[in-house]
Amino acid sequence: MKHFKQLQTVFPNERPWLVLGKGPTLERIVNVNLNDYYILGLNHVINYGIPVDISLFIDLEVCSLEFVEANTYILAPYHCHFNFKPRTRLFTNIISSKIYYFDCSTWKGDPVVRPIIRAKYNCAEAAFDILRHWGVKNIYSLGIDGGITYASFIQEKPLTNGQPNFDKQLGQLKIICRQGNMKWTRL
Repeated sequence: MKHFKQLQTVFPNERPWLVLGKGPTLERIVNVNLNDYYILGLNHVINYGIPVDISLFIDLEVCSLEFVEANTYILAPYHCHFNFKPRTRLFTNIISSKIYYFDCSTWKGDPVVRPIIRAKYNCAEAAFDILRHWGVKNIYSLGIDGGITYASFIQEKPLTNGQPNFDKQLGQLKIICRQGNMKWTRL
């Protein structure tokens, strides 16, 4: 495992980033030339045949051997969540040169490294905060919509994390963008 800052060198700022969540606007992906972007997929997005450069998850339940084998690169907290709570066991049960870690703000113990990446409500916040720390200035998104539903082809049950909806993350994403002087465009 390597620190997330080391992954930045693999993706020079030649293209903007497209962050993919599982919300309804993900269905618009058929109208997007994915070659114009670096693609950062959240959670299970990779399971739906969407090519991504990086997958990010916070909850260990998302990860499986198939998940690790399917991805080019993976971003995950050093202390992954299990049942939506950060755990003291370190993220060392999966060994892969593709995994890059970050310290997540949900962990209340001593940080392993800095900077601490924010994720108050959902992992989209961690994705945006990592991109902020990489100096990214243009972020595009599909499937980061707020509300309570997923794209029609997503088979998972939404809102299993106890949140009433996905709306709270939107305010946090705007704060992160403002702090990083980033422009966020929803496609």
